Amino acid sequence: MLKLTKSLLTGCFLASSLTTVLGAHEVQAAASKGNRRPASVRPDPDLIRKAQALQDQGKTDKAYDLLKSAIDAEKETPKRSLLHLAAAVIFERGSKDVEAEKELTAAIEDGGLRVADYAYYERGLLRKKSGKSKEARADFEQVIALKPSPSTETDARYELASLLIAD
Repeated sequence: MLKLTKSLLTGCFLASSLTTVLGAHEVQAAASKGNRRPASVRPDPDLIRKAQALQDQGKTDKAYDLLKSAIDAEKETPKRSLLHLAAAVIFERGSKDVEAEKELTAAIEDGGLRVADYAYYERGLLRKKSGKSKEARADFEQVIALKPSPSTETDARYELASLLIAD
């Protein structure tokens, strides 16, 4: 399961995982504009909770449609990336790994560096699970190249080593 799923299940998806991902980005962006307080780049937590509730009821497609509408309407890249991450979690929880992988790819393409390391890592896990060893290795190598947090780098190195040993 995606690491983000645990946070989503406890209702702390935005408050914990995504605070880490975007905290530094918000502060940097605000400072570059001369603002003392950064504007929030996080998606609406009620939207995430609503999507989670729909998924919990087995309505994965409706949950995704809700998030997709928000993704299509959102102009700010960091918010779009986080919505893609949320959609990936919804799909993964609904056992739709192919769709989850597509959303993680979209998060990478839309996002900044701090979103990319998480998305590459999670996509690597999905690819490893589905037997795509070469692609998974490339994702874990990309995580390491991005110089993520020490714990994410350690996790990526562990996953990469396990793939190399298996080959």
